[in-house]
Amino acid sequence: MSKNLHYEEYWTNTSVEDWSIESFDVHWIQQNPRLHHRSAQAHASLGNELSILARRSDQRIADKAQSLQKQLKNNPSEIHKIIWERSEEIASSQVHLSLSEILAKVNIKKTLVDEISESERKKKRSLSTNETRDTNCLGKKSKSDNIHNGETSKDNSEHEESETLVKNLLDELQQCSEKTDNLIHSFQKYCSDSVNEFTRNEIMDLTPSSEFVLRYTDEDDYIQVLKRPLSLSMSCFRKSNYTHQQWDNKLESLLEPEEDPFLKKLKRLLFETLPALQNHDMLEDEFMNTYIHPVLKKAMCRFSDIRYIPGNKAIQASAYRKSITKQEGNADRSDGIAYTNTEKSYEICVVEGSRPYVVDDTKEMSDYVQNARAGKDIINYTVVSEVKLKRAPPLQFKAYMVQSIGLSLRFYFMDYLGTYRLFEIETCEIPTEIEGVNLFTSFFKAVVTWALMVKGTDQEFRSRKEMLDDEKS
Repeated sequence: MSKNLHYEEYWTNTSVEDWSIESFDVHWIQQNPRLHHRSAQAHASLGNELSILARRSDQRIADKAQSLQKQLKNNPSEIHKIIWERSEEIASSQVHLSLSEILAKVNIKKTLVDEISESERKKKRSLSTNETRDTNCLGKKSKSDNIHNGETSKDNSEHEESETLVKNLLDELQQCSEKTDNLIHSFQKYCSDSVNEFTRNEIMDLTPSSEFVLRYTDEDDYIQVLKRPLSLSMSCFRKSNYTHQQWDNKLESLLEPEEDPFLKKLKRLLFETLPALQNHDMLEDEFMNTYIHPVLKKAMCRFSDIRYIPGNKAIQASAYRKSITKQEGNADRSDGIAYTNTEKSYEICVVEGSRPYVVDDTKEMSDYVQNARAGKDIINYTVVSEVKLKRAPPLQFKAYMVQSIGLSLRFYFMDYLGTYRLFEIETCEIPTEIEGVNLFTSFFKAVVTWALMVKGTDQEFRSRKEMLDDEKS
């Protein structure tokens, strides 16, 4: 970096992809705490920095700087307004927020100061939580823990009460293993050290590349905890007993007669969804409607009999959360939603997508965070709804999330055991033409695995309800 850069620490410690006006604002305020109210001065500093960076020989840096120069001239974003409305608290806080943590707040109707003060409350709560978890299975709490100390508003207390009810019900009926207990202890430490959308929502991100996994987990604990839910979920797929090479062989012999019921379904899926992505200028809706939604919908139809509805739809579980917290604005929306095959249908999977080629820098993280929040909402809403109907809460219910970002398709699921846990199922590249046949195996294996796992969760949910109904009768 050039020696002329006054805020070189920001530019060198933040990746080029993560540079933004909002994250620079937070850095500037914390570097100049006595000038926290002077947004014009901050943006004058930013303008000077960008002028230097825009002349760099590194085209990637120059392009990013020029893009930020254009943004600087436009109207400020919602998060920008929040930052400067709360600049005094940011200046006095020792919490340094990364870009991903700021981006995670863009669509949340909660101020930045609430997030910062939340980190202090988490430390207090974690102490009492640790004491409780030492006497019971980790995550179990007494009913008296539902009583709040008055720091939060009545509306937020209602939401926290509802969420605590869900956790208490599941904690009382579930048994944590020693490895799970160890991971939850590690997660508590991570929550006290970090402030981001996942720690605020008590979501343990167990995907392989998450900060929590890479920096806070013991490898043996992680592998053992990861092994059970994934092995149980994947068993429905492995019943087909096909190795990777056998999958290749089967795909090469599509035109041959096939008696295996599983392969008949697979063959139909392949013929119905052969790659048709030729247009590099496709927008998100066109790409999702002509390629991603048909693949997901057909996979659900062929392998799980689950109802999948594409389109920009409101998430019912999110609407419920916002209704009890009296939050303004509409419910979070999803590009596609799948529903359980029960008398009262619940959301079981949400989908977020992007255009295939030129993807906005912030979209990957914002979609990932929204999917994770939706997964938690779905679990909470399903448990609360079943209890209201005087039914036993579903203990092993899983919420599924799909993210299509660029030419990558990613499948996740979330469950609850001591805390909300986010797992990665499969990640694959999206084939764009027939010549990309080498990608077919991983692509269709990922899609079919996801469809079978959703089916397994739905069947387990229904069978448990039927068993309880039989016991009552």
